Amino acid sequence: MALKKIWRMVKSTIQRLPVKWIVIIPVVVLVTMAVTLTGWLSFQSGESAVKTLTYQLQEEITKRVIADLSSYQTIPHQINQLNSNQLELEIRNLQDLSIWEKYLWKQLQVFPDFGVIAIANEQGEQVTVTRLGDGKIVVQVAYQNLGSGLNTYQTNSKGEKTTLSSTTPNYDPRKRPWYQKAVKAGKPAWSDVYLHFVDRTPQISAVLPFYDQDQKLTGVGTTVVKLQALSDFLATLQIGKTGQVLIIEPLGNIVASSTGESLARKINDKFEKVNIIHSNNSLSRAVGIQLQDEFGKLIFGNPSDNSTLVVDDKTYFVKITQVKDDNGLAWNILVILAREEFLEQIIQNNRLTILLCLLTLLVTVIIGIKTSTLIVKPIESLSASTNQVAKGNLDQKVIISGSGELRNLAINFNQMIEQLWLSRSNLQNYNQQLETTLEELKAAQLQLVQSEKMSSLGQLVAGVAHEINNPVNFIVGNISHAQSYVKDILEALQIYQQYPGDRSKEIAIEIENRDIDLEFIQEDVVKVLSSMRVGTDRIQAIVKSLRNFSRLDESEVKEADIHEGIDSTLLILRNRLQGKGDRPAIEIIKNYSDLPLIECYPGQLNQVFMNLLVNAIDALEDKFYELKIDKNNSPQIHITTEIINQQKITIKFSDNGNGMPEGMINKIFDPFFTTKAVGKGTGLGLSISYKIITEKHQGELKCFSQLHQGTEFVITLLKQL
Repeated sequence: MALKKIWRMVKSTIQRLPVKWIVIIPVVVLVTMAVTLTGWLSFQSGESAVKTLTYQLQEEITKRVIADLSSYQTIPHQINQLNSNQLELEIRNLQDLSIWEKYLWKQLQVFPDFGVIAIANEQGEQVTVTRLGDGKIVVQVAYQNLGSGLNTYQTNSKGEKTTLSSTTPNYDPRKRPWYQKAVKAGKPAWSDVYLHFVDRTPQISAVLPFYDQDQKLTGVGTTVVKLQALSDFLATLQIGKTGQVLIIEPLGNIVASSTGESLARKINDKFEKVNIIHSNNSLSRAVGIQLQDEFGKLIFGNPSDNSTLVVDDKTYFVKITQVKDDNGLAWNILVILAREEFLEQIIQNNRLTILLCLLTLLVTVIIGIKTSTLIVKPIESLSASTNQVAKGNLDQKVIISGSGELRNLAINFNQMIEQLWLSRSNLQNYNQQLETTLEELKAAQLQLVQSEKMSSLGQLVAGVAHEINNPVNFIVGNISHAQSYVKDILEALQIYQQYPGDRSKEIAIEIENRDIDLEFIQEDVVKVLSSMRVGTDRIQAIVKSLRNFSRLDESEVKEADIHEGIDSTLLILRNRLQGKGDRPAIEIIKNYSDLPLIECYPGQLNQVFMNLLVNAIDALEDKFYELKIDKNNSPQIHITTEIINQQKITIKFSDNGNGMPEGMINKIFDPFFTTKAVGKGTGLGLSISYKIITEKHQGELKCFSQLHQGTEFVITLLKQL
């Protein structure tokens, strides 16, 4: 009631306003709204663009880091496995380690990114090749015949030992952490990240225990990875002025960093690895502290996907990605990007946009005032003349000097008066023509309805053909295998007939000569027949769904299962729901209640379900190709059924497409009205559906939608007609 009173007051005020202001005010209001909306959308679009751009850049940087990191994860273990193969093939042994010296020296030549390759045995002997900082390679040996020390030799260009450069006394590789790690793991493993004893850079060892045929430990192989190369690679990434990329252990110790900072710190004459919360880089340290304050110390053991943090009044987007391998390595890639670097240009563009919008508003107001003056004066003259005509003075002539349109209006008005008398005599002829036109329109309407039905039939045939084709191809593909297996079985039977009695040895030889794998056939023939049975069951299900759906000619009211009709329609539309190209599959989310059978026209209801689902699929495809929605916002259709007051049921179809503005919702069920592109829809599907629900079933069909928020259609039906 209050709204009606307000509307009457507004309407009364508008009616009392001069025409001049009625023309000006709507223009000013609309332009003001357009300017405000444009500015707001510009800002929101900028914010959205910044997030999208940063997320995409973070994802791309993460992929590049993972690609580079994969070689450091796999190649060291491959080197160890190559050395293990030498033992298994008995090319080399662990009793005389001197035969490994040149071989390991050549391995280090082939893999220049790795610093140390070593072999040790259970007798406490070891041979190691090490690449020094100047690129030279030395050989270190600990042999029983040389005493208990580790001797370091220079090498020549052929990998031969030359001069002795140093000796480490009382050296036993079995007490080294990498050796003990391999023994404890009993399989390929990684050592903990540790600091090199000379340059204090982080490195890690890939280790592999060696066992003899009796599974007795004979030795250990190791390959050392210098992680400084990772930091060098991260420093080459294009991540803006203040962006950073770090590789971090689960408890926060930095493995590699793009900032170039030292990854070792000295505490009480002892060097330790640097944790991110103690980083020398202020941004790295602040991000690490905030993440641990928010999520706890194990944030890097259970990383989140994306976070937004504020450091020194600046906003940073942080992405954490965990990287694992099968050998126990678990690191995290931390990508930090500054929001302000991406937003600076967008803010400038927004300011320019707002300035242009205000200028447009001012110019529009001025033009509106001038234009209204030119329009109102001729209209007032025309109004006075038409008042005289309304009083019966048909001799009144309207004379207007002004714009071409108003002058033409005056001429047409005068001609209308002259034709008034003629119109009366021709009225009967017009009525006859209208009746003929009405018949033609009815015929055209029937043709359009038939076109809409054929469109739905095309959807149905395409879906059924696609769904049946897959299992048929699957069955055909397995028939050749089944034929081959039957042929081999028949040959085996013939062989058994040729060798009567207990002659299993001759039979086995003959079967082997003919390359018949009976054990494989016994195992796989069951799988082939089972797979063919799955294909036939699939075809039966499709045919059943087609039979349930195609009851379009049933004219009698019957009790039907609503869920069965919906599921049959979904099965027919399955090919449209599946992913196509880069468009992901459309997810169907069912929220079914326990509905009773209801009295209805099943075929016609199925037609309604088909129309609503096709519209939802079209809307989701349009949204995807316009906006390229990401994986976190996949296309979805929700189908919900409920019982209301024990007398009615509701069926809801909702999607997360683009939605519609409010003005379209009131027209959505009008015949020939469509939101689709020209040639894509007739505009009759929803109109026909509305008549089926409201006229045939005495129900309700409503549409609820908001722009960019999706659309929902709600069907309300009586349990009994």
